[in-house]
Amino acid sequence: MNLDTIPSDFDWEFYINYYPDLQKAGLKTKEDAIAHYLNSGFSEKRIYKNYNNKLFETIINETLSEFSFDKLRKERKIFQTPTKLAFTLTTFDRLAQAKILGDSILETNSEFDFVIFLIGNKPKDFIFPYKIISINEIEKINEIDLDEKYSLDYFCFSLKPYCFYHLTKNTNYEKFVYFDCDILVFKKMSELDEMFEKFDLILTPHILEPSNLNDFDIERSLLKGGLFNMGFLGLKKTSNSLDFIDWWSERLKKFCKIDSCECLFGDQKWVDLAIILFDKIGIIKNQGYNVAFWNLFQRKVSKNNNKFVVNEKDDLVFLHFSGYEFNGLLSKHWNLNLETDHVLLEIFSNYTKLVSEHEHLFIK
Repeated sequence: MNLDTIPSDFDWEFYINYYPDLQKAGLKTKEDAIAHYLNSGFSEKRIYKNYNNKLFETIINETLSEFSFDKLRKERKIFQTPTKLAFTLTTFDRLAQAKILGDSILETNSEFDFVIFLIGNKPKDFIFPYKIISINEIEKINEIDLDEKYSLDYFCFSLKPYCFYHLTKNTNYEKFVYFDCDILVFKKMSELDEMFEKFDLILTPHILEPSNLNDFDIERSLLKGGLFNMGFLGLKKTSNSLDFIDWWSERLKKFCKIDSCECLFGDQKWVDLAIILFDKIGIIKNQGYNVAFWNLFQRKVSKNNNKFVVNEKDDLVFLHFSGYEFNGLLSKHWNLNLETDHVLLEIFSNYTKLVSEHEHLFIK
């Protein structure tokens, strides 16, 4: 990009004030904002102005002057007292996906509440059916050390333990589950109840069986990227899990980056050590959890009696649309044309439609 491609309505003051990582990195002037947007902001899809959100009022019947989980639950005819808190972490431009995630969790798992951590400040008078917490409200947020190679991705990765810390300190819940915002939940996560009885931390591995590919590409990539996908993490509030959060956050302060030479892969690779250093860590072996491009070569999704099933064995619990760019390909990380699999095509087409229907409510 060059200066000629800067949007005519680029609001440089909003751009800097909206993103704490830019403030922390010392950006203060119009020139700083423009340079950052040209170098990385555009490719990271950062927003650069305060959008008009009045259209969103069509989602609910009245303005939510004070957010209430009880009110939301009654509107959805959900009367079970929640025992777990699910959350995600997102930027404004992906709020549509965050809302779809929240809807899918509450519609299939009535024992959950759901909140969203937002990178940046919530625009004034913004109306939303889920509680939004600005990361500026998180304790210890200034401890994160962003070097000159900072990026929005690294900043997002480093925030996860701080979000857990905030929720364990400021809510009455004992069980928390983090989801990446590009996940869709299809059914009740019944396995979590039993696992939370036994474990303090719950993880999903990238794969569950050896690769039969001749060059072992997937397994070799996991030696670099980590055994577990940190788009999902279950945590029960105990001294053991809080010790893990402290340990994890300390390492992510300075070493949340992707560098194969230093054996680093964002927040993920560190967790390989956690299974040795901490007790009561459970691993979900159900093939229906965290289905994504990295394990679809082992997990065949089919449809039976209007229900999605994995390897004709486990129900599809949640699918992770990691790297999906809404262009007909499975992921930017795996160049598979969805037209070659009619079941995946149906799932991804429906998800694309959902996101499209929601996005116009946020950005006019």
